[in-house]
Amino acid sequence: MKIKKVVNVLQTIDENRIPSDIKDLLKIEHWSVGLDKYIDIGDMDLYHLLRTFNILMLDRKKLKRILEVCNENFS
Repeated sequence: MKIKKVVNVLQTIDENRIPSDIKDLLKIEHWSVGLDKYIDIGDMDLYHLLRTFNILMLDRKKLKRILEVCNENFS
């Protein structure tokens, strides 16, 4: 299910309004390696978004470790 559809379903079943920044986030483009083009986050499938998030988090952990090693070596 596409993220924008998930947001619309949530809007339908939840009494709270969707924050305006969430609607803006749906329009942000993300590079899709599989499609070889940019796609809006709102057009991403939920599973694709979760996988992308996981990859970014792993990259963040790697970067943090690299910076720690650099700081240890140059201190």
